[in-house]
Amino acid sequence: MFNKRGKGDKDRCTMLPGALKAEIQNQMEKVKKIHNQDLKDGFGEVELHDSIAKKYPTAAKDFRWQWLFPQKSRWHDKKTGRE
Repeated sequence: MFNKRGKGDKDRCTMLPGALKAEIQNQMEKVKKIHNQDLKDGFGEVELHDSIAKKYPTAAKDFRWQWLFPQKSRWHDKKTGRE
């Protein structure tokens, strides 16, 4: 798991117990289904650090950047109007 914009503006990694592996894999499958549907509906983007967004313009829609535990409703950015 990663902590975005951690101390020194560096991402951090942490270890998880092996006993959680199956549950996390199941959660990832559920989130991937939600993400694929969101993409079909014209959504499915996450906000990325500016340098990553510039270097990889389509990364915001890539599953690797999605939240493992997303909120129940779509996020709405009041500044840009994006969901």
